[in-house]
Amino acid sequence: NGAPIGTFPPQVVLGAQQISPQTLANAYAGIAAGGVVCQTRPVTSVSEGTRVLFAPAPSCTRAADANSVSQATQYLMYNMTNGSGILNQLQGRPSAGKTGTADGNAQSWFVGYTPQLTTAVWVGNPVDQTRRMFNVSMAGKSCTAMTGACFAAPIWRRIMDAALAGQPVATMP
Repeated sequence: NGAPIGTFPPQVVLGAQQISPQTLANAYAGIAAGGVVCQTRPVTSVSEGTRVLFAPAPSCTRAADANSVSQATQYLMYNMTNGSGILNQLQGRPSAGKTGTADGNAQSWFVGYTPQLTTAVWVGNPVDQTRRMFNVSMAGKSCTAMTGACFAAPIWRRIMDAALAGQPVATMP
């Protein structure tokens, strides 16, 4: 939103500022792409049969040093194998990601990626984003508190499993 980012490290590293899922997914996609961030385009092409009517060129810029984002990827991969993402590691392919819980358990997040795809999941109350949620049941699952690991990460895993089905396994940069 153009406002200065706070100086408290979690605000910088984990995104503890107000942000949209699309913006956070685009930022993590930049990490997955070795520090290159591309403008989000909801439509990448329009075609009629085999004829392409519209296909804008990607607009990308280097936002960070490749070595620095490689280190961030290592941290986020570790989170998937040893941290809060451990129960939602993708089977047979490397992934990196981070859970998040905001506003005293009123909102939960998970943002994660593979080399091919980044997805952000937000779970919360869009009407009252400060309403704390405890003893939550959703889709047959119950958790004592709304956390990123309890609801957002499993949703992320299901999205990624379906979207990457049949895709080759790629290694992280």
